[in-house]
Amino acid sequence: MRIKVLFFASHRERAGMDSLDLSLDEGAAVSRAREVVVETFPSLTPLLAAARVAVNEEYCVSDRCLRDGDTIAFIPPVSGG
Repeated sequence: MRIKVLFFASHRERAGMDSLDLSLDEGAAVSRAREVVVETFPSLTPLLAAARVAVNEEYCVSDRCLRDGDTIAFIPPVSGG
């Protein structure tokens, strides 16, 4: 199945791109997508550990199963003042 991964802020800077298309086995979970992203961009390892994840614009947990055409966004922590 094909999914799209979106990167924002510091994730985008480290990856050098704002999105990535991935091919995963049918029924793979968000955690598998995270593993593939870290394999592709090792410098994202510490950042993705603290990131929230959303699938199709809804926050979710890492064991959520993905479907063909889903979009994952890894959202870095934000601070405000």
